[in-house]
Amino acid sequence: MAAPAADARVQPDPPTGLRVVARRARTGSRAIAGGFAISFAVVMIFAAWLATRPGRPVPYLVAGAPLAAGTRLGGADLRTSRLRLPASVSGIASSRRASLAGRTLAVSLRPGELVTVPELAPRDAQPAIRPVPVEVPAYELSGLVPGEGVDVFLTTGSAGSSHTALILRGAEVLEVPSSNGGGGGVLGGGGGSGSEVAVLGVPSLGDVESLVAAAHAGTMDLVVAEPSDGHGPGTGGSGGSG
Repeated sequence: MAAPAADARVQPDPPTGLRVVARRARTGSRAIAGGFAISFAVVMIFAAWLATRPGRPVPYLVAGAPLAAGTRLGGADLRTSRLRLPASVSGIASSRRASLAGRTLAVSLRPGELVTVPELAPRDAQPAIRPVPVEVPAYELSGLVPGEGVDVFLTTGSAGSSHTALILRGAEVLEVPSSNGGGGGVLGGGGGSGSEVAVLGVPSLGDVESLVAAAHAGTMDLVVAEPSDGHGPGTGGSGGSG
């Protein structure tokens, strides 16, 4: 039998009771950097999503009933609805009735549909309704709603020698203070003590002149109009015809 090689060595067995413990791998710097990058990307995506969301609800004007193309808008045709709109839409929508009064629809709208500028006929294709703010006793606005017709009276002088005259018949109510209970718009109240400001719509510069002159001459009062009385200047008015 051949003898073992001279350079062969016998490896000793590990000592009895020796415990071998596996070393825990350390997280590398690349893994940490990757985690931060993912977190940053998630935050940026969330911020971009928030930026695309519309803001808080704002009152805008929508169709209050089915409206056919060619309808000349009055206060009774519109109502307000609180909506969240993106900037691309809010810029062509309206929250003031006075800005739409007298405009003509170029398209048909269903109830609740937003009224926007592209849906209106050009201004030069229709007669204008001129909005005029007037200050009157607050109690006279109770129950008035946009679209309603009113007669305007002017009282001048002092007690015992006052004079009252009808200056305008059938002016259209465009806006009333939101606090008066008529549900008629977003106009805030605000004249002197015991008075409020409403917006009336009139078709001619002569009617505007009558209202402005009355505002500086004395106290104006509004009375719900009788349609059969027609429109235009009253017995004490100097404006043009309606």
